[in-house]
Amino acid sequence: MKRTAFIWLIGLVILFGALYWGISRALTTTSAAARPFRGLAVRTVAGSVTVAPEAESDLTAPEGGVLRESQLVAGRVVHTGDVVARLDQGQLPFRLEEAQLNFDELQHRLAAPLASEIQLQIFQQELTDMEPLRQAGYSAPADYTRLQLSLRQQEALAHADRADLETRRDVLKTPSPT
Repeated sequence: MKRTAFIWLIGLVILFGALYWGISRALTTTSAAARPFRGLAVRTVAGSVTVAPEAESDLTAPEGGVLRESQLVAGRVVHTGDVVARLDQGQLPFRLEEAQLNFDELQHRLAAPLASEIQLQIFQQELTDMEPLRQAGYSAPADYTRLQLSLRQQEALAHADRADLETRRDVLKTPSPT
């Protein structure tokens, strides 16, 4: 009889221990990170989950403006290039058009030959035409000297215009800071 009571006592202790262990395990919260993958589910676990974003980013715009429309929805996945908001551009289109007109004008001026270059060619041709007359004695030395002086002045002017033109070209080739 002692032996039977002892076996019953051990059985009850094991039974109550198993019950206690099962209940305490069910009441405790376990957190674990799972790596998502495509395929068949191998195991299903019930519970509540909080998913944190992979990355957070501040939204900035190069120009200020008033928010006209927001297309953000909580929980929506956003990819690169997706429109998330539209700003009222205010004066920006007019400033862009003005900048484009200024750019076009500078391009046109850079493509056109400089007036100083054309004038320089005219003076060079006149000097070339006058040389045989001067050598034959049909031209006054003062006229030839005056034409040479005008040619030197025009060369200096053309040189300054070329330098200005190169500066403007460099400005057009420089990328904008935005």
